[in-house]
Amino acid sequence: MLLWAGCSVDTAGLGDRDGSGELDAATDAFGARDARASLDGGDGGGLPDGGRIDAEAPDAERLADAGPDPCVDLPIPDTFAACPFGAPRRIDLLSETDATDDDPTLTADLLEMYFNSDRPGGEGYADVYVSRRDSVSDPWGAPRLVAGLSTSVGETTPEISEDGLTIWVASDQAGGEGDADIWRWTRPDRDSSWGGRTRIAELSTRERDVGAAPSRDGLWVTVSIRPAGGGDWDLYLSSRASRSATWGALLPIAELNTAGVELDGYLDATALHLFFDTDFGTGDRDLVVASRADLGSSFAPAVRIPGVNSAEGEEDPWLSRDRRYIVFASARDGSMDLFEAWR
Repeated sequence: MLLWAGCSVDTAGLGDRDGSGELDAATDAFGARDARASLDGGDGGGLPDGGRIDAEAPDAERLADAGPDPCVDLPIPDTFAACPFGAPRRIDLLSETDATDDDPTLTADLLEMYFNSDRPGGEGYADVYVSRRDSVSDPWGAPRLVAGLSTSVGETTPEISEDGLTIWVASDQAGGEGDADIWRWTRPDRDSSWGGRTRIAELSTRERDVGAAPSRDGLWVTVSIRPAGGGDWDLYLSSRASRSATWGALLPIAELNTAGVELDGYLDATALHLFFDTDFGTGDRDLVVASRADLGSSFAPAVRIPGVNSAEGEEDPWLSRDRRYIVFASARDGSMDLFEAWR
């Protein structure tokens, strides 16, 4: 995460996948398509051989005998151990040597990625960039500065909504209260420029507030807060009764926060699983997930996500709705770059 003066600057990388170079188990815009989708009239979700697990087992009976798909049918976190991510791959076109590129966030159809970068040519210390592509089988396009979201004071932790019409960004621009506040921009469609800037007062404190990541239904949000006078980052949670209601009080997620760093929270579509990065109080940050039984329960202890962590540290996880595709930041190649991985 890129943070302005007085804050730490970390960099984390993303993953790769083995295989042919296509999205073998790519998410679609509205949920998981497992290998048995062809039995229900689906298109297989981009899997080889029209969605079959085994090209040598073409009939429905043999597919059924294969048993549960560990990538789809097992609960979190068991699914990540039974069906781990492949080797992360650096997204070369989006990662600039000697720059910090992090905070990736995508639309649900996986066709737009926003991220943070301090590369030359921006408006301030750190700015928001976007990359687009026409389909999930295409490579990411050349990134461009999003002028409407970037100012001379610097921005960080963009979080795009699934439909691509709302984005939350942390910024220290005029009109804020603390060292960094949470701002929201909207647009009528994905071909339009960003406008309608609003400071979200109930998610902004006198401290450093970053990484506001609402759940899919818009009723839960996580925010990372660091005391302006010193101390490490912690995760906070807020909820509201409806999308039109104001957010409730920001409450620390005490069962997950430690004396170290807990940062970059990202709730999945159910709001039951929280992905984030933490150093477990040791200084080396890893990508982890913590789960709760229901929306009224506390989170169980966080566990590392297999296959994506390195000795250099990772941060800023974003996962597709079917949890088969992950994008994150990593310093494993010497600078903070963007990586992706599949399972």
